[in-house]
Amino acid sequence: MRIRTIKPEFFTHDRLFDAEIETKLPLRLAYIGLWCAADREGRFRWEPRRLKALIFPYDKIDFARVLDALVTRGFIVKYSKAGVDDASFGSIPSWHNHQVINNRERASQLPEPPTDQHSFDACGTRAPRVDDAGQGEGKGREGKEGKEVAEVSAISDEDWLKQLEILPAYNLIDVRREYSKMQTWCGVNRKMPSRRRFVAWLNRIEKPMDAAKGNRAHESIIDRS
Repeated sequence: MRIRTIKPEFFTHDRLFDAEIETKLPLRLAYIGLWCAADREGRFRWEPRRLKALIFPYDKIDFARVLDALVTRGFIVKYSKAGVDDASFGSIPSWHNHQVINNRERASQLPEPPTDQHSFDACGTRAPRVDDAGQGEGKGREGKEGKEVAEVSAISDEDWLKQLEILPAYNLIDVRREYSKMQTWCGVNRKMPSRRRFVAWLNRIEKPMDAAKGNRAHESIIDRS
């Protein structure tokens, strides 16, 4: 386990809180624990039993379920690499947005994750870095050591949008309308539309206020670049 940074904004992260309430699992503390378990690149071995012993040594929980819940909600990515003895690995997509690593920490010994991973940012102070790598979800990257096989993002855009629409965090947002707006914006600005970019887009929408209190709904997008 390693010393890592945690920002004050983490404690008011509504999407992570909603996910914890929905699953009845300690996702917030687990997520912080994974930061400490991850190497300098935000990668870790997908070993639920060992991770549970490190993060929740005294709790009776199924940590495999915790990991799966974080994957399905985009906070972490599970992936594998051909030729690595059927081992699986995990990665935190927003890692480099929030962690400042000591230069003396040793280099990662784990294979790189797919380049097309999309995520929810754990702190809203900075946008996730977006590499204009296209929308080839599920294909991974071809490298010297073989082909990476992603275990997420292997669904169609239509199914992915349906998953976003049922998330409590987006129940006040017209997800499909925003997706169309994002694609138009990307075309005008010569940017590559991707799932990761769209999640960042959604996270910048000011939530509509309660009309009963006389507040006006806002549709502005903050910092779309």
